[in-house]
Amino acid sequence: MSLVCTHSCSREPQTFMGLPPEIIIEIINFVTPGDLVSLCRTNKSLRRMFFRKPAAAIWRTAQSNVPNLPPCPVGMAEPAYALCGTKTGLPPDPYIRVRLCVFCRDTRVRDVSKYVGADKPDAVFIPTSCSKFLRPRGRGYVDGSRGPYCLREELETGKAMRDAMKDTEGWVDQVNEHLSIVNEEATQLKTFIRTLSVSDITWKETMIKAKRERYEKCPFARRLLAQSMLSVRNKLRVLGWEQQELELSDDLKRQWDRIVDVPTPLTERSMLRPILRAPT
Repeated sequence: MSLVCTHSCSREPQTFMGLPPEIIIEIINFVTPGDLVSLCRTNKSLRRMFFRKPAAAIWRTAQSNVPNLPPCPVGMAEPAYALCGTKTGLPPDPYIRVRLCVFCRDTRVRDVSKYVGADKPDAVFIPTSCSKFLRPRGRGYVDGSRGPYCLREELETGKAMRDAMKDTEGWVDQVNEHLSIVNEEATQLKTFIRTLSVSDITWKETMIKAKRERYEKCPFARRLLAQSMLSVRNKLRVLGWEQQELELSDDLKRQWDRIVDVPTPLTERSMLRPILRAPT
């Protein structure tokens, strides 16, 4: 007896979205927040399904599958807690609740030492962090800077709230109470991050540090870096750029370093990659 598919049978493959909702919920009981994030990136239908407010319970179920993971902080959405900012080698900061890449760190983080503190004339009450991973590079941020740091948008919001609420009685106590909750939740998150025995964060931090130390200790690598930067500048002069046009600001200097400060020989292909154009 042969197995023959009748005309009434659908030949289309069964998709995840075609599963009954009860089956999907059962599957979610065994995934982690990272799995949910990967699932949401597959198509728009899943993003709409899991990024709605009613799906918060699903995210909390996924969070419960991670041992010792603290609950989602107050005022933070569950998907944002799972994503925690940009995917990068730098660790997440539990106080300002983001994970920033190097470029975003340099553009979005501000030193707020002159704003934070009850003794400051223009005090701002916002979540801050003194993590070394948040220290921006560039003008005004010397090696001795210790912060505290915050997000640029948080500083602007804090200033606006201060100006709007400065004549309201008891608002400082309310804000300080909120900050104490934020700091308590951050302490729990910091403990969780540090107790990860084998984590992607630890591995990437070690890899970046080892790579930097290897370049610093190797004379050949340092020489290759210097030759690469000199070759790029000479090539730009051939293309028509003047010396004064190669004097870059701090923000442009950081972008320049990411493209040029690599220990690889200069080739026509590598010059075409950033699409360099001569001035007209």
